[in-house]
Amino acid sequence: SSETSDKIISLGGSTINTRIENYSGGVLTLNGPVDAVTNAGKTLYILARSNNVVLGGSIATNAAGSNNLSLFLTNSTNRTLTLSASNAFRGGVTIESGILELAHPCALGTGDIRLTPTVPDGALLRVAFAGPSATLGNLMLQNDAIIDAGSNSSSALRFATATNWAADKFLTVSNSTSGKIFIANTNGVSLSRIRAAGFPTYSASLGTDGLLVFSPPSPVGTTYDGWLASAGAVHLPTALLDYAFGASAPGRLDPQYGPTVALQDGLLVLTYHVRLDAVGLGVTPELSIDLAGANGTFGPDARITDVSLGTVAAGGVVLDRREARITLSEVAPKAFLRLKVTQQQ
Repeated sequence: SSETSDKIISLGGSTINTRIENYSGGVLTLNGPVDAVTNAGKTLYILARSNNVVLGGSIATNAAGSNNLSLFLTNSTNRTLTLSASNAFRGGVTIESGILELAHPCALGTGDIRLTPTVPDGALLRVAFAGPSATLGNLMLQNDAIIDAGSNSSSALRFATATNWAADKFLTVSNSTSGKIFIANTNGVSLSRIRAAGFPTYSASLGTDGLLVFSPPSPVGTTYDGWLASAGAVHLPTALLDYAFGASAPGRLDPQYGPTVALQDGLLVLTYHVRLDAVGLGVTPELSIDLAGANGTFGPDARITDVSLGTVAAGGVVLDRREARITLSEVAPKAFLRLKVTQQQ
């Protein structure tokens, strides 16, 4: 049966490591804080042998200097260790066997993440929180492993670096069209070693903000002319807009993927989607502060912030969800945003 305890877990001694093993038939839930007592580096080993383990209390935050504690998940094939509290330890986490589920944005403190499964794909890091995580240290890969980015579109897992990867090993990202992963610096690790589950032909890239994005190849038929021909249609300005924003055919754009505009805390925000399988397509946000001029005086403007919010799948088409923002106080008394869509022939 499942067991729950609210007692403090005190890791005594200067360098003595500790391990928690679950041999029971139920989930072991430990809601009390974990206190490393001293400032010496220690390792807490978790072995979810027969069933899952939940650490619901804060880890290593009770004693001064106890942040050097590290976690090591092993001997936990197909079992889950869930971290559900905000933690400040910085000794990092090693996943050798099992699933580490993050149920809080700050569950991992700020240390490194080491994926060292003893068998390929034997280590899985799963996001189960909403919102951005604290920026973690280095993402290390020593064998094929998996990161589940989570099903919440607001979740974001952030790494400062990705280095020290074993040769010819791959990281697979599941839920890549919902949750987000940011890597500020890959330090020479080839992005070809990062794959999207369910999209084997997609290639990985990093945006200027470090957002990991998976893009499909550009096969024949994803040109604008090919798209029109497949639908038996001819060019119209509205058809080009439908194509750019991800419609499967002219006149069939899902309204939820069309551009929208809103006022948010002093910002004029234009949210839009752009198909990623297009050849020669350009979509550019433009600003005008006086519609009376020629062409409404719209044009590119350095004051526009244009960022990717990640990818979404829409009827077999992968779209880049984007947001263009302008601070109204910089362009008072009025401002207008639009999207300019162009197609190279």
